[in-house]
Amino acid sequence: MDYSRAKRRLSEALELARSERELPEEWIGYAREVAAEPYKTFTPFLGTALLAKSTDPRLDPLSIKENYSARAYSVRTLAHGVLVPRLIEEHIDIRNRGPEPMNNQPFFRYDHVDTIERVRRPDALERLKAVLHKVDALDADGAQLALAAFIRQRVEATGMTIIPVMDDVIVSLDLLVEAMRVFLAEDAEDGKRAQGIVAALADCAFHDVGTARVNDPSRHYPGDVVALDDGLVLLSVEVRAKSVTAPEATRFARECAAAGISRCIIAAFAGNQPRLDEDALAADALGLGTILRIHYSAEAMLYSCLSWLDGDVGPVIRALPQRILYRLDEIEVRHQSLDRWAALCSG
Repeated sequence: MDYSRAKRRLSEALELARSERELPEEWIGYAREVAAEPYKTFTPFLGTALLAKSTDPRLDPLSIKENYSARAYSVRTLAHGVLVPRLIEEHIDIRNRGPEPMNNQPFFRYDHVDTIERVRRPDALERLKAVLHKVDALDADGAQLALAAFIRQRVEATGMTIIPVMDDVIVSLDLLVEAMRVFLAEDAEDGKRAQGIVAALADCAFHDVGTARVNDPSRHYPGDVVALDDGLVLLSVEVRAKSVTAPEATRFARECAAAGISRCIIAAFAGNQPRLDEDALAADALGLGTILRIHYSAEAMLYSCLSWLDGDVGPVIRALPQRILYRLDEIEVRHQSLDRWAALCSG
């Protein structure tokens, strides 16, 4: 796979998609049909397959891993290295807004689409296969036009997914705390709102913060938000939408210690969360080999992160509303939630 050529072909397809040129309606229709399937990952997979075929028509668009056959390529490498970051940069929604969509079901376990055996909706998978076989029948120019049609359809669908513009945001620490309190109390969204906020707060104190989408099967470390240094996890945060028990807290500390993580936090933001015996839990965690803290509110987490800063907290506080917005989008909260957060932060 020539990744430099792939980037050029993607740029050309973007220009075509935004031009006045007529594009094949059938591929606009296929893109729309795939986007209607229950698996969000199908959309970036189709886009990546079209990009691969337009770059090198010899490639098999049903490929997942490059060791499958002589025609195979790594869909993960092409998607995560070329297609996804460029479309994120262009603010084009491909249904799965994380940087590594191919790490999700049903693709991360298999080498080729034809080898996928277990999915909850086999009918949806069969429909995707049918479209991918149509991709395989295209030549390079046909795939390029189909890719442009795919992008045009996703541009049209992006109208309701644009991140809100925050021109006049709050700068008061008290108002920021109140905005977080209201936002989290209104709707947990299965922990997504809290996780996005925690990731943004961790950004205040650490240069490299990673977060996985809720229930992401590709997660290879304990916790939902991690601070990293050259690949080493310095801190792991477990974000819980439901109340946490003492045994669950100890289990998380044990998992962190086993993974070599020396500091861990539980963000226990549920409204019905009882106070735990933090001293006893911290002592148990220390015996296991890690330092455990429990924060019962986003406010407490905010103050901890600010206390780790070296410089002035003012610029950090002013940047936080926008930073939280980006993290919420990354964790894939509902579009209405992005608008709600922007409204709470408006001056």
